[in-house]
Amino acid sequence: MAQVSNESELSAALAGTDPSIQLTADIPVTKQLEVGRDVTISSLFPDVFALTKAAGHSQNLFRVASGASLHLNNIILDGDMASHPASDSTNRSLICVNGGSLYLEDGCILRNNYSAAEGGGVCLQPAPALANLLVMNGNSRITGCVSKTSGGAAAMFPGTSNDRMEFSDHAVIADNSAANGGGICCHSLTSGAGISLTIGDEVRITGNSASSSGGGIFFSGYRGGGAASSLLKLTGSMLLAGNSAYHGGGVYFYSANAGDRLEISTTSPISANRASNNGGAVCLTAVLQPVSISIDGTVFRENTAGTGGMLYLLSDAGFSLSAQNSSLTKNTATTDASGSGGGLWLQNRSLAHPSEIHLQSCLLEGNQASASGGAIALYAGLSACSFTAADSSFLSNCSSGSGGAILLGSEAETFFLSDGCRFAENEAGNSGGAIYYSSGSTGTVRFINSRLLSNTAGYEGGALRLFSGSGTLDTSVENSTFSGNTAINNSGGAIWNGGGGASLLITDASSITNNTCRIGNGGGIYCNTANGTLTLQGKVLVQNNRAGAKENGFGGHGGGICCIPGRLLIRPGTDISENSALQSGGGVSLAEGSMLDMSGGSIHSNT
Repeated sequence: MAQVSNESELSAALAGTDPSIQLTADIPVTKQLEVGRDVTISSLFPDVFALTKAAGHSQNLFRVASGASLHLNNIILDGDMASHPASDSTNRSLICVNGGSLYLEDGCILRNNYSAAEGGGVCLQPAPALANLLVMNGNSRITGCVSKTSGGAAAMFPGTSNDRMEFSDHAVIADNSAANGGGICCHSLTSGAGISLTIGDEVRITGNSASSSGGGIFFSGYRGGGAASSLLKLTGSMLLAGNSAYHGGGVYFYSANAGDRLEISTTSPISANRASNNGGAVCLTAVLQPVSISIDGTVFRENTAGTGGMLYLLSDAGFSLSAQNSSLTKNTATTDASGSGGGLWLQNRSLAHPSEIHLQSCLLEGNQASASGGAIALYAGLSACSFTAADSSFLSNCSSGSGGAILLGSEAETFFLSDGCRFAENEAGNSGGAIYYSSGSTGTVRFINSRLLSNTAGYEGGALRLFSGSGTLDTSVENSTFSGNTAINNSGGAIWNGGGGASLLITDASSITNNTCRIGNGGGIYCNTANGTLTLQGKVLVQNNRAGAKENGFGGHGGGICCIPGRLLIRPGTDISENSALQSGGGVSLAEGSMLDMSGGSIHSNT
């Protein structure tokens, strides 16, 4: 073991053969140190000494190349940023890895460095036929480092399929900054080289910032397409919190290859990340091929963006998103008229690839949008869309526009299913207190064993506002409850159902009770469809709903149901009772050529 106390001794030791080198003093470094073999550098216990860039030295402290490996523990590498101003274009990272391996181990700190190129702390540069490796473990830390371009803490640009970065144990990436990837930048520039980056255990990525994309992490496979798939995986109890960027406060993910995946299963909250434009926690852009996102057992809390408070996903090639046992709470989209999707903002612009969303046992609570879609804004576009939510709760979400919890717009075949879900106390400033759905093609909407309670719309559809547009829409409500919902300034206290081909089936012991439209028509249900039908069958209860809470020149018709126009089918088992209307039709009001086909059930005790 070689012990060194100055730069000359350290250079000589690196040129020697001792596998371990110990510092016995702080050492200012005036030139780049070359590592051409396997070596460990540490401080003589119990002290922790520092290697510091001297004022006249702007290059790397270490360069690890040609298959060599450098292990650092109980040591500090300091870039002395005050002596290396941003105006100096020759400033470089603390460590450059070019076809070698770097291990940052227990007690290792990289800090206070400015780089005018990639990697404020560490830069892994492609090397022909030689893989690069960065391993951070123990309680190692990269903090207070800056890159003018990419990777405030660490940047990797894979040249082979074996290039990789590994972060584990209690490693910390904190308070670094860059244009892209304030904490970490991982971007393949090589055709055919996929990337896999897994961050787990109790790694902390906090307080990093990017002036452009990826406050915590910037991740991109090869952008030309046709390359191997790439995977970014956040797991264990890793923490991603308090990072900021223009796009993707926590993570920016660019997808261009078949099989690209983002997997999030960390048990620590992903919280308080902020994007001034898109994607408070995650911003994801997909081109050429569909992308897959899976979320399992993770809490997303208090993330903020202009659009997409938690997630912003824009795809030109379709996508699949699945989330289970996860929660989105108090995330916010803030940019006035374009601030949609307090939790999720999703858009598919593909003409060929579908979009698929599945939520299982999830909680979406207290999310807010300054525009539409308090919890979720989904623009399915011109390709097929499937959105299923099972055993999930949408609580106290709000939007200033439409869709207090969910806004869903589509111009293609669309399927929406709520199975065993609860929508309660959501609020829309415009229409659709819980859900706003608009389709220009063929749509199917199903509510099974679901409860929609105490939702409020400033305009139409206290709980639901359903519109078929120029297409057809078939909605069924099965064994579900609508109660205590309110439309303030227009119609449909619980449900507003309209469009030329909008049909609505209420069946299987469903109930529409205690809903109100304060000014408009249809205290329980408002139906406006020339070619569709409203059907009630199978022990359906429409009770205690109210149309018109105050005098006005517009509405107050149809305490239980109002059709203007529509075809109403009432079948055995239906009970329409104890509803009230300020004007006409305490139980039912039909106008403008509406038709009633009643073969059973009863209408009684209405006012």
